[in-house]
Amino acid sequence: MASEFEFRFHLVSGAIHRFAQSDSEIAQQILAHVPPEKIFQTPQITVWNEHSINHFRSDQVLRLDLITDEVPKLWTMPAGFESFHVITEEKFLTHIERGVRGSTALNPDETFVGFGELQFINGQSLHLEARGEVSALSYRLHNVTRILFFPSIFAHLPAGGVTLINMANVAGLRALPSPPEAPHDAWVGRRLPN
Repeated sequence: MASEFEFRFHLVSGAIHRFAQSDSEIAQQILAHVPPEKIFQTPQITVWNEHSINHFRSDQVLRLDLITDEVPKLWTMPAGFESFHVITEEKFLTHIERGVRGSTALNPDETFVGFGELQFINGQSLHLEARGEVSALSYRLHNVTRILFFPSIFAHLPAGGVTLINMANVAGLRALPSPPEAPHDAWVGRRLPN
């Protein structure tokens, strides 16, 4: 584990609250009690130190960054996905400009790479690269849609550590590549600039 474990609460208001723990045993205990699928289902998250106690309403947390060298081995990704990685908006836009399209030529033993823009309820965005197992098109579409209804997911941060994303505060998801055919319940239309 890194010499200091840092955790950052990104709130709906736009505020970011940062905390650190330099005792590796205490840091391990914190991580052991942070199940990503349940962390935002508790009414509040509390951080204590000898000077103050801090309470954060879980429904007001967009994401929680955990800056550490180790992700607990018990943490799992949603079915069909191997990993999520936070990427820059520029990298995401590069894939849009290239006109990334869905592929039906992938073999079942290959890994797909996709890109997503999570749009939070406060107007902020977070861009992700997703990797996962190739499966039937209908199953891939189901996985992408299902992500919106998970309590939370976690993604690796570029400089190390992970961010736990409170999916209850995600208003929308823009995913690339687009499947070759429209889902049966989709509205068909091209995206206009804001």
